[in-house]
Amino acid sequence: MARGGWASTKRRKSDDGGWMADAKAAMANAPAGVRQAMNKVFVEAQGQGQAKPSRDAWRVAVFMPDEALAMGHNRVDSRGSGGAPQSSMRTPTRGCTNATANADSSRVDNAIEEGNVSTRQACTSRSKQGTLIQALKRISGEQDDDAAAVADLEAQGDVKPQTGNNFWEWILQQTEPMVLVAMGDGPFVQPVHYIFRYMVPGRMQDQYHDQYLGTVGERAEEGNPAIVKLKKTYFDWRSFKPLADTSENSNFEKIFEEDSNQLKFFDPTGSDLKDEIIWIPKMPLVPAEVALKIVAKPTTPYKLGMHIIDFIEGRDTEVTRLVMPAYLWSMQACMEGTTKMESLMGYALTAVTLPSKRLQKTIKDQLDKTLGPGQSK
Repeated sequence: MARGGWASTKRRKSDDGGWMADAKAAMANAPAGVRQAMNKVFVEAQGQGQAKPSRDAWRVAVFMPDEALAMGHNRVDSRGSGGAPQSSMRTPTRGCTNATANADSSRVDNAIEEGNVSTRQACTSRSKQGTLIQALKRISGEQDDDAAAVADLEAQGDVKPQTGNNFWEWILQQTEPMVLVAMGDGPFVQPVHYIFRYMVPGRMQDQYHDQYLGTVGERAEEGNPAIVKLKKTYFDWRSFKPLADTSENSNFEKIFEEDSNQLKFFDPTGSDLKDEIIWIPKMPLVPAEVALKIVAKPTTPYKLGMHIIDFIEGRDTEVTRLVMPAYLWSMQACMEGTTKMESLMGYALTAVTLPSKRLQKTIKDQLDKTLGPGQSK
């Protein structure tokens, strides 16, 4: 899939650290540990009659060299020969082991293009506060398996549901962070996770009682992430006529090629639209690997589209199909809304102000279950 020229001239500026496109350059530029791991996967591939390692074996050697050397890449290469598929069923993690944190950090810190994940504190003991970054690293590793990615993404699907809203019920029941993207005020995509209906006992009073709330972004060093109010209608789908031309030479692409326009929205006035009508979620679900990049660094809708193209490179067509709603959403989110400063996909993400101690504790307790325990006093 390509949005204009992205898939050829602009796609994958980092190319998984700049090492995977060319084997000779990779071996020359990689750290010693990675070179050793690469040699190992090459030897294993040749022993199995393969001309070169699978894409996943390369990823393991580059991003998790210690694990590749210690275990053999076939134990973690679920799509290469000999790899056992990972289970798509997951259970909440209340912390993380040093081995898991170190392996995941090696892989994701290098993979995130221009991100700042490496500046965030790793989960090195159960006394540390678990973070969204750490949880998404773990889920991203699981979603390297196409079957696991499909199992997560098919909850929202790629077509507007005919009746009911099963996805709404699904998202409220999640015990792990599944990230939805939204546009509020400003030019950046907002990663929304841990969505819940807040209820208090009958005789207690709370201004946010019986409201749907969500957390946005990473949890603070000490405290909760930002909390916003959500409307149930935000989980509906809406229809659009997309731009007829988004090729490399289109006005759309030329606008966003200019650095000065990166934080602006595209004015579609006078642009030709396709005759077809498309339906997309108001808040689409994104894979954990894409969510990591949004959480690590402020991301515009245009940049989100590029991250999605990076993600689907080499993936199964079923994965591509299920990520398509988020990709189409990124295109529409680039468009001007009612004003030049608003996105067409922007909705009111009203901040929760002066939350009660009960509400704060509710969120903290849930995040401790899904992301890890809080800092011990």
